[in-house]
Amino acid sequence: MEEEDELAGTLVAESERSLREHGAIRVNLHAIKAETEALEFWSAVGYARDDWTRRFVKNLER
Repeated sequence: MEEEDELAGTLVAESERSLREHGAIRVNLHAIKAETEALEFWSAVGYARDDWTRRFVKNLER
């Protein structure tokens, strides 16, 4: 699993580089809190939980 994390980290770094080149100043992402490995990964590559905002959703009836 460590090799996969290294590859994923490289992909994130390259994506961030490309976004900066195109003028981006922030990245927002959503992660499912039950997916602890994902949360640990995003923390490990420098992302912090934003306690200032909350996500609101609504399922629409069909």
